[in-house]
Amino acid sequence: MFIDAFMAWVHHAWGVYFNKPDPYVGVVTAIGALVTALALVYTAKAARAASKSTKVAQEALDHTMNNTRRDEFTRHFTLLLEQHNDQLEIVKDYLDSRDGKAFFESVRDSITLKQAHELMHGHSYISPYMRVLYHLLKYIDKAFYKPDALPEEKKGFSSLIRSLIRNDVLYLVALNSAFTNDLGELNQYAKYQKLLHEFSFFEHAQFYKTLANESVSVTKIFEDIKSKNSQDIMSTIERIIEGKSVGKSKIQFPLPLVVSSLYENPSHRFSEEYLFNLHNEFSVKYHHQKSILLKKLNDDLKIENFFKGFLDRHAILTTPEEKYEIYENNNLSSDKLEESPLVDKNYILEELKKYREPHYKSNENILFCKLNERGLPLVYFSYSFDEECRDYLKRNSHKKALEADEYWQQVEIIIAFWKSYEDEIASKRVS
Repeated sequence: MFIDAFMAWVHHAWGVYFNKPDPYVGVVTAIGALVTALALVYTAKAARAASKSTKVAQEALDHTMNNTRRDEFTRHFTLLLEQHNDQLEIVKDYLDSRDGKAFFESVRDSITLKQAHELMHGHSYISPYMRVLYHLLKYIDKAFYKPDALPEEKKGFSSLIRSLIRNDVLYLVALNSAFTNDLGELNQYAKYQKLLHEFSFFEHAQFYKTLANESVSVTKIFEDIKSKNSQDIMSTIERIIEGKSVGKSKIQFPLPLVVSSLYENPSHRFSEEYLFNLHNEFSVKYHHQKSILLKKLNDDLKIENFFKGFLDRHAILTTPEEKYEIYENNNLSSDKLEESPLVDKNYILEELKKYREPHYKSNENILFCKLNERGLPLVYFSYSFDEECRDYLKRNSHKKALEADEYWQQVEIIIAFWKSYEDEIASKRVS
């Protein structure tokens, strides 16, 4: 840049020289122009050197200030970390005590987040530690010595804290900040949870390990939860489609499962997928069991299957005396048998029409008989036929209700309940 300026002035000087009519005047003028150009170049170089010197000085000052901020941050962080470690030891001692173990059992059970929150809020051992940890994480986030620091730089300090906390305490930290809102209103724990997310505080936590011995794998613990819940769902669906009353649900969501679904951790993906899709399992199992039951009912309700004990007998209308002779004395003539109506499919279908009347009963003096290989009568009484016909109509009515999906509404109510539960859990996650 300086050379270009200098050459421009040289070019100007020669131009003046050649344009002046007096050669002496032109020479003097050209020399003056050259001197001016040299002065300009020198001045520009001096300004550049001064600017560079100022920049170096500013960088040195910034470096010194950064070191000062870093040293101040580290000093205060160390003090807060010492306070944290003191409180952490208190919590660990408490959890190792009999009372602490009982408390921990209560907050890892299948209770709601709100119930767990009420157990933990204001706890004489747990709450002070949670406050100290929050202030320590908040200090890292808000007072970090580099204003433009990347999240990974801050995580170097939060990771140090996390490495000091054992797994059961990590679970309590996650649970403590899980209840972030009540009736849609965010509370003070929302900020706490947001910090935990930003620092990926639970990326190595094993929440399921709080439910069993250390030797039991997370996969087995999770699969046991799923298996028990699946059995209860199946039992509920079977009772619904069989037209029976449904008792209280035994589905369990231990809080380590709930917490795993809220935070990033090694079990997050499959916990979230399971918890927030549980309602679909009711639908799948309903349609599956409905299909199985309909197939069974269609097979059972075939006349030749349902009434196989009565088919090929004869419906004999007797007097009380004949009834006594046949049943008590095995006295039944083949002529009497043959002259009585044969019980076949058509006979049963006609009789079933009569039983559609609520109070209909067959003649109690009708005996359904056939002879065995020794020629002795095998007897069914009319009340047995009454019971069989009414049972057939009841099952057939049940089959029609299934085909019309009349039980689906009850399943929908259950699905809506669990969907609302899933939504309630999901609403506790602060992104």
